[in-house]
Amino acid sequence: MGCVFCDRLAAGDLEAENELAAAFPDAFPLTRGHTLVVPRRHEADYFALTAAEQTAMWRLVNAVRARLERELHPDGYNLGVNVSQAAGQTVDHVHIHLIPRYAGDADDPAAGSAGSFPRRRGIGSRAPRAATEGLDLRPEVSDPREPRLDRSGTRAPLARTPPNPAPRSARAQRDAPHDGRS
Repeated sequence: MGCVFCDRLAAGDLEAENELAAAFPDAFPLTRGHTLVVPRRHEADYFALTAAEQTAMWRLVNAVRARLERELHPDGYNLGVNVSQAAGQTVDHVHIHLIPRYAGDADDPAAGSAGSFPRRRGIGSRAPRAATEGLDLRPEVSDPREPRLDRSGTRAPLARTPPNPAPRSARAQRDAPHDGRS
């Protein structure tokens, strides 16, 4: 069985290219301008690419982004690389998704490309969603003054807890001004 991306490379319908990589429109775009950047060599695992192949791919991401800026004027971008079927990779040829985003193109843009578009939301996600239902998987924030996002993607209220006072020595406690309450 052939590789659809190798076939696209052979057909030559490319938006951008260099010696080691090429870019072409996604066959099932999530938004206007959704582009895939692939290595010319067939390889399923991003981490098995040479450093030169990875660099060539990211250079094309920047070149395609510059073209998208000039032509489509998106409001933002999602970049995505899925490595293995367990991570949602559906074509066994490395590819970087460059997805232009436009204000109002999704109900929940904070979810990124995987959770923003209903058509793609279910791909490979049933078991992980069920396994993590109800869990707060956000990373811990060490500084309570840093903003956090709630489940809807909006900023959660900042923690307003006072800092813990440093323990005071017996002498500091004795010499501290007394407010008369104790």
